[in-house]
Amino acid sequence: MAKSTKVYWRQAEYYFLWSGLLFSLVFHLLWWHFPLVRDEGEFAVIARQILDGIPLYQGAYNYKLPGVSLILALNMLVFGKSVWTVRFTGMLINLLSIWMVYKFSKRFLNRRIAFYSAFFYSLLSNHFAMVGYATMSEQFVALFIVSGLYFLLSKGKKLHLFISGLMFGLALLMKQSILFMLLAPFVYLSVQEFPRSALQAKKFLADSLRIGCGITIPYLLVVTGVYLQGSFTDFWKWTVVFPSEYSAIIPLRYGWIYLKSALKYISYPYRALWLAGLLGFLLFLWQWKSLRQKCIFTIWGLLAFAGVSAGFYYRFHYFYFVLPFPAIMAAFFLHFMLDRPAASEGGKSPQKAVSYRNLLTFLILIGLFLYAGKYEFLMPYRFDSRQIVRRVEGRNPYYEMPLIAQKVKPLLKPEDQVLVFGSEAEFYFYVPQKNATGYLFTYEMVKPHPGNLVMQKEYISQAEQHKPKIFLDVDVRTSWLKWDKVPDTIFRWKEVFLKNYRLAGLVEYDMDTTLFLWDVSGDYQPVRENVIRIYSRIKPLQGN
Repeated sequence: MAKSTKVYWRQAEYYFLWSGLLFSLVFHLLWWHFPLVRDEGEFAVIARQILDGIPLYQGAYNYKLPGVSLILALNMLVFGKSVWTVRFTGMLINLLSIWMVYKFSKRFLNRRIAFYSAFFYSLLSNHFAMVGYATMSEQFVALFIVSGLYFLLSKGKKLHLFISGLMFGLALLMKQSILFMLLAPFVYLSVQEFPRSALQAKKFLADSLRIGCGITIPYLLVVTGVYLQGSFTDFWKWTVVFPSEYSAIIPLRYGWIYLKSALKYISYPYRALWLAGLLGFLLFLWQWKSLRQKCIFTIWGLLAFAGVSAGFYYRFHYFYFVLPFPAIMAAFFLHFMLDRPAASEGGKSPQKAVSYRNLLTFLILIGLFLYAGKYEFLMPYRFDSRQIVRRVEGRNPYYEMPLIAQKVKPLLKPEDQVLVFGSEAEFYFYVPQKNATGYLFTYEMVKPHPGNLVMQKEYISQAEQHKPKIFLDVDVRTSWLKWDKVPDTIFRWKEVFLKNYRLAGLVEYDMDTTLFLWDVSGDYQPVRENVIRIYSRIKPLQGN
């Protein structure tokens, strides 16, 4: 009887884990056909260029290290260069992250908290406020950070320390703003193995060296690769020099405003879960006996927040790799409220009673969270693709881009090139032709930093050299986010350059309507706020 009760108890726990995995699977399948967002387009274009043999940071410029694109390129090699592959990669990474949150929590805290943690992480990560439907770099960071912490906690195995460092090094390849997180394993060693003798000091240095080697190897491999490709100068300029200038744009006083706005948005609709995470962290500091674990968790939270705060932009998806922290702390809160009486020294409740209580709690939580998140689950059934994009991504032209690509493909030959006058990198992935400029985004060239005019002139030079067949003029505020008092050279150049082109089509849209017009007169005046003009090059060129 005792054995069957134990099995029943374990099954009751597993409901949380399997439901979290199922929740993630269903969420991604429901949002499978959501069009690519800008960051996905950027990663996908670079991944395709990797497979085509184009050197990194020459065919496409990117502030980020190439980790996400390398993984996408590997998947494209197996599954093909398609939107489906990009979506599948994001789903796979999220499922692996849920599993690793469970494994880490089990090793770091206990088995019951681990099940709750996986469930809560699935809820927080699979949410449109966190851009959970897209394949973003922060998802990869979360997976590798949690994996690194998991291997870091292995006792007595030197290889695991090296693997832990390797995981942190891979996280850096996904996004270098998590640079502060690389301190976490060394802080852990300092708390765990602080040397008090010469022998302990030797072990501490050896373990630190193992972690350090693991961290540096991925980066050194990338540096070696770009050096052999002859693009090291471009790599250094785009991943080190420009980011240092770009990160100092937002003043601290504005950063605080952005932070409050972001926290309000990402906490909806699971605000009770975020509150449980905060209460769980306070209870953890007060109730948990291990000073080492308190120190590690506190340092983890602080370093993760430092990574999110890089540049003070606080974009919603930046918070993604912090999600394991509130998920685990919310799980600790649930464990404290639900399981603590059964685990107290004064006498244990019968296991069967605990099973029923946990099962009832599970059913209640499932009901509450499904009700809270019903909007994003019902959205694919209640609205069409255009309405979903407008409700989730506002005025960003993600719905329009694949439709425009379908229209212009018949106009293009394999040797033709295309140019997007805006930050819609996803368009370059929808068409098989090469991009006429390495600038997949135009954000950087209209922001107040020393290199903006240099970027504009380089963009102009590349466009004039390659003479793109299709010129996509994206007159959408969110595709530029232009700052005041920055050079407008590129806009004045556009008016002259387009004399060599004819207006082939036009798309105008607002929150309620999207209107496609083809073979439209050049005198047509759009009546809607957001306009995308499709220009086709005139042959022979005039004035070029």
